Amino acid sequence: MASQSIPLTPNALLEVLRAASSSDQSILQLASKQLHAWETIPGYWSLLQDAFLDQNLERNVRWLSIITLKYGVDRFWRKTATNSISKDERRNIRSRLLDSVNEPDNQLALQNAVIVGKVARNEYPLDWPDIFSRLLDMIRSSAPPPDESQIHPNTNPSVLRLQRSLSLLLHVVKELCTGRLPRIRSNLQTASPELFRVIAGIYVQYVEHWKHGVENNSHSDEWVNQRLNISLSCLKVLRRLLVSGFEFANRSDEIKQFWTITNEQWTSFINMTNAEVPDVNKILIYKHIVGLGKLYLDLSKGQPAAFALMPEVLTVLQNYWQVANSYGDSLANGSRAGLGKQSKKNGAAGHKEDDKSSFMEKIALQGMLLYRNCIQMVFKPVQTFKYRHKEEKDENVTATAFMKEQVLTLELATRFMELLVTKYFILRRDDLEAWEEDPETWAITWDDQTESWEYMIRPCAEKLFVDFAVNFKKDLAQPIVNVFNNVATLENHDVLLKDSVYNAVGLVPAILEPHLDFNIFLQNVLANEVQINQPDYRILRHRIPILIGQWVFVNIDVQHRSTIFRITQHLLNKSDPLNDLCVRITAAKSLKCSIDEWQFDINSFLPFVDDVFDKLMLLIDEVEETATKMSLVDVIGLIAERMSHNITPYAHRVISILPPLWEATGEEHLFKQSILSILTKIVSAMKDSSLKYQEMVVNLIRYSVSPENGLQTYLLEDALELWDAAVNATPAENAGPLLELVPLLIPCLELDTSLTRRVLEVIEGYILLAPREMLNGYAGTLFNIFGNMLGKGLKVDAAEVITDAMELIIRTAAAVQGEEGMKALGQAMVSSGVARKIFEGVYTTWEAHQTSGPNKKYPEIEAQVLTAYFAVLSRVILGSLEVFGGLVGYISSLGVNEKRVEAWLMEEWFSHFANIGNPRARKLNALALTKLLELDQDWILLQMQDLMNVWTDVIQEQVEDGRDSLVYDIHPETADPTTASSIRRKELTATDPVHTIHITEWVRHYLLQAQNKHGAEGFKDKCIDNVDKDVLADFMKLKIF
Repeated sequence: MASQSIPLTPNALLEVLRAASSSDQSILQLASKQLHAWETIPGYWSLLQDAFLDQNLERNVRWLSIITLKYGVDRFWRKTATNSISKDERRNIRSRLLDSVNEPDNQLALQNAVIVGKVARNEYPLDWPDIFSRLLDMIRSSAPPPDESQIHPNTNPSVLRLQRSLSLLLHVVKELCTGRLPRIRSNLQTASPELFRVIAGIYVQYVEHWKHGVENNSHSDEWVNQRLNISLSCLKVLRRLLVSGFEFANRSDEIKQFWTITNEQWTSFINMTNAEVPDVNKILIYKHIVGLGKLYLDLSKGQPAAFALMPEVLTVLQNYWQVANSYGDSLANGSRAGLGKQSKKNGAAGHKEDDKSSFMEKIALQGMLLYRNCIQMVFKPVQTFKYRHKEEKDENVTATAFMKEQVLTLELATRFMELLVTKYFILRRDDLEAWEEDPETWAITWDDQTESWEYMIRPCAEKLFVDFAVNFKKDLAQPIVNVFNNVATLENHDVLLKDSVYNAVGLVPAILEPHLDFNIFLQNVLANEVQINQPDYRILRHRIPILIGQWVFVNIDVQHRSTIFRITQHLLNKSDPLNDLCVRITAAKSLKCSIDEWQFDINSFLPFVDDVFDKLMLLIDEVEETATKMSLVDVIGLIAERMSHNITPYAHRVISILPPLWEATGEEHLFKQSILSILTKIVSAMKDSSLKYQEMVVNLIRYSVSPENGLQTYLLEDALELWDAAVNATPAENAGPLLELVPLLIPCLELDTSLTRRVLEVIEGYILLAPREMLNGYAGTLFNIFGNMLGKGLKVDAAEVITDAMELIIRTAAAVQGEEGMKALGQAMVSSGVARKIFEGVYTTWEAHQTSGPNKKYPEIEAQVLTAYFAVLSRVILGSLEVFGGLVGYISSLGVNEKRVEAWLMEEWFSHFANIGNPRARKLNALALTKLLELDQDWILLQMQDLMNVWTDVIQEQVEDGRDSLVYDIHPETADPTTASSIRRKELTATDPVHTIHITEWVRHYLLQAQNKHGAEGFKDKCIDNVDKDVLADFMKLKIF
């Protein structure tokens, strides 16, 4: 195939489609590139549809054509999409979408049905108003007479046509049901009554037919299979129509009639699962039961009141209770049979039993979900702002009352909780087998099950137990405790029941806490129970650390914490044969709960640290799964964090395992993130004592942020956390190795904008660590990057972090390098464009404020951004008036406006001052504006009224009893900072004018200076006489001047 672009023709398209299915990667890539190039050519998508509809072509060509067309519909069908398909081509494609109704290939037909659904969602009813009428006509004409006998799907076109028509309708309805816009839902509801009537009729007919065939063995298995598939397709459509196609399903007589029929069918379907039916058909019967369950679930969740008001809904719920109860019996019996041994079913009979058990478990799960929805309906109803008519409100009241009085009774809650604890919480035979076969995997998957409660029966049973316990706590809390007290004794050796009861008690500790003294139970029972050496007691050794972790947040006194650590230490002991890998992993992970708790007492943990660390590290070496290693490393990291400086004696042992783990993980970036995280915690805890690990820290940071290794995207955030901790912990005399990393840090500013703040925080740490090196080597580069970031459209958060960094650089330059440093920064601000963008932001805001009426302009930057800009200018003024004057002169040379720069700058600055809310920022601006008096220029002297307003506001805010509230008594040398960085920050604060200058003295100084220059009368004539008398009177009350 040639590499140059090929003109689009039918034959060329077929050739490229054939090439696109080639096993030769070079040919495949060229073909894919060509198909992509044709996407903008008119007629391309129609030709793909032609290829799909041509049943004489090879299947792989037709498959690629329909898959590519589906991609095109996703990307280019909408009118607003870039390179959207033209209106005429869309019409042509749409007109032939239903022509595949006789498509014999199931997979090809399915893909076309998906396309039909997507197009219908976009174009019904405006551009495709007859989609439902056409589909209904096809369905009606395809449904064969219900009494027709032996039919083969490949020879009778009406059956195939009916199956395809139902599939098309299903995907259209599915797409419209998922639409969030009220218009889409309203359009579906308009068509739903007729659709429901027709499809429900076909469903009922075909169910009766295949039931008759099964019960009387009057037709072939294939004949039954066809009708099972058709009725199942109908049920899928009806389920969605019933929930989304009717706003109030309970008000439709047809739906209520259908509901009654399905209720009767559900029972008969359950009974038919015991009939002698081929497996393929029996599975379809099970799918009908599950499909009806989905209908009940969807309605109870989507329209809870309608569900409660449906006829015989109590019977529906009772049916599911019976299934849950009977399936629970089978679980409990299987658990007892599997205790102490591993038995596995073999042979065809075993597989059949497994299939039936799997489906029955799914039905029992649906029953639990259904009761959860009922509880939600009554105790946590969905709140809505939608206006509700009186009829709807009355229905909700009636439905809630029915559920409370007839369904969710105390008797039901009691029976359900007994069922869950005694049958569903008990470990199953397959649990014990999986534990024995692979303890590590079982321990991990056991923890992960909690998040899968909608799909797994044990987590769902736990959720349902919590629902009942929470909402019936007044009546059920004490009975649960009574059962617990009867079971939780050292004399009781029924480990399965104990495990189940302990699980129940651990799920609702807050509810049981007033009734149960867990401290006594911990001391008298658990502490002894973990030491019992009987084979099945490993089950309790797995459960006990989980239970402790659940209760430690609620009620375990501090004086008993040492017992917890002693139990954990015992369970981590590998030499005890009952402490298999699963037990030790669970104990280690549960230790996190006791460590990560606000009452954690480091002194009670210190006696166990040595041994616990040894055992955790051995465990890390022993486990194989990356996820397990990560979870154990997280435990060690948390311990390091909570121990703070106490980790120092043990740090080397922890650090020593990290390099081998790092190397062993290869490209596993998640594990590398965990290692960086734990190292960050250790460095933060050890502070300058972590210098002994500086080489390793520097190497890991360099690896993590270097673009060459391909992991920068994943590791950068965690590497920055470590980087910041290392910079903060390092004394200035040890900065050398870290300074070598600065060339890797600055480019990070131009990567992920979400990390800009963190990168700048590290840069600020560097400026404090090595000010001269950073100013001399990188200030210009930093301002170049800042210049690219600033400007129109800058977000407030970004502006604040950027200008905060600029402020720090300016303050540091003024403090460390004086006037020389300020001049260098002034040149950097000019050459980088920072000065121009800051003044431009002020000017465009001032310009917008000069307009009004129809021609009014709005500022290009937000007010908070302007505040940040004025903060930078304030720092420049306080650092060097000469540099500020140079910036103003530079802006004047650009000829922005015929009005002097100083004029519009001062006008906007004083106008904006009232919008500055932070007291620190207000004082900073006031200090800078006051210092401008030193220039003795008319453009500031004649602003005396505005200056007095600023002084009056700030002094009244900040000064009380002659004391400036922002002036701190800072003595860095006597302070007790937590890190070397804290010392540096305190030293910098000690030189900050905002925190060292008394605002009253500052204003008095510059007023007297100005008066001395002009003389008392001259100053009064030039500056004071033009001030409003009220403004002057308020200022004079301050008794400054």
